[in-house]
Amino acid sequence: MCQVARHLFAIPVENYVDDYCCPSFKAPDGGDFGAVAALATLHQTVGLLLEPGKHQPPVSTNIFLGVHTDVSNLGPGHPYVEFRPSEERKRSVLQMLDEGAASGLKPHTASVILGKLGWILQAAWGGVGHAAIQPLVSRAGTLPVRLPGNQTAPPETTRWTAQLAHMTRFVRALFDRLPPLRWYMGVPRKSKVVVYVDAQYSHDGRKGVGIVIVDTHDNTRHITGGTIPTYLLSWFDSFATNSQQHINQCELLSVVVAVLSFPELFQDRDVLLWSDSTAALKACIDGYSRAPEMAALGSGLHLLLADLQARVLYQHVPGKANPPDIPSSSPFILEAGAWKPDPNSLSLKDKTTLAGINDTFSPVLFPSQEQLLQDDLFIRFDHHHVPQ
Repeated sequence: MCQVARHLFAIPVENYVDDYCCPSFKAPDGGDFGAVAALATLHQTVGLLLEPGKHQPPVSTNIFLGVHTDVSNLGPGHPYVEFRPSEERKRSVLQMLDEGAASGLKPHTASVILGKLGWILQAAWGGVGHAAIQPLVSRAGTLPVRLPGNQTAPPETTRWTAQLAHMTRFVRALFDRLPPLRWYMGVPRKSKVVVYVDAQYSHDGRKGVGIVIVDTHDNTRHITGGTIPTYLLSWFDSFATNSQQHINQCELLSVVVAVLSFPELFQDRDVLLWSDSTAALKACIDGYSRAPEMAALGSGLHLLLADLQARVLYQHVPGKANPPDIPSSSPFILEAGAWKPDPNSLSLKDKTTLAGINDTFSPVLFPSQEQLLQDDLFIRFDHHHVPQ
């Protein structure tokens, strides 16, 4: 019916299953273009009457399927639209989870919660929380959740599990802090930030990350890097994935480190982020990975970006063309009050490249041990603590 309305009668309308979303346009003289009335007439003509009780009159802020949509800021200047989950829908989801914890969670109920939760999280920051809700996906019977060590979870019926309890704590913390999703309809106040990330992992050698950032608003350039702390490497090992190489985890970690080290550059900005790791880029886009430590990092990344209201587009760059390959492979030293790559570790070509970039060197910030265990930042599928 949407296709008929749009293509044959130019009615601006979209739908989700049996719910329509239709804008209302008013002419300068106050008259209404009648999109809603035209849709109702079309349905009446074919004998499929709309339910009057479900109709919501057009206003500048409205709720569609549990998502609060605000178009009240479309005036001159920097117009934008905001989306956020409605308080009623959030209460409904948490109530259903609490009831499941008290009396058991059936697959059908899990499917209902997953539909409600998945919709509002998708509408508010895309893949945020995707990794954390996998136990709910498993209970709904659509995908078996993978435990640390890539082990299949035991068969579940209605039993409330530790994974579901952990997920509920995560969702509750997420609802408490999730800001609205804002999309600018015109030219944003500031032009985009361009971010390049890279990592190095040698089993018996250096393990580091490097970041190069260009703020196209004022053409300032920033560079940072450092050796990955041993507690983070131990955290990777604690997931028991039996991998002798953690390059993909380090590549994804470099994206998280970029956000933690330069939050002011990501705040309410459009970001173009380049990486030479396709595995890391997939985890960035999905907010999830079948490898639990990658899922945890991807989930943490999405939460950090949502908190900063950053809108990120991910792209692949060939490894030899990725500028942070230099700071990822070079130790940093304190020189003239600033952290810089050790010149003794750089080739003449690398020195020339860094001089051409003309960056401002900044200290690197890695996730702390405490952050790795926080329900509202990074997630796990079990309850083992990070080795000290």
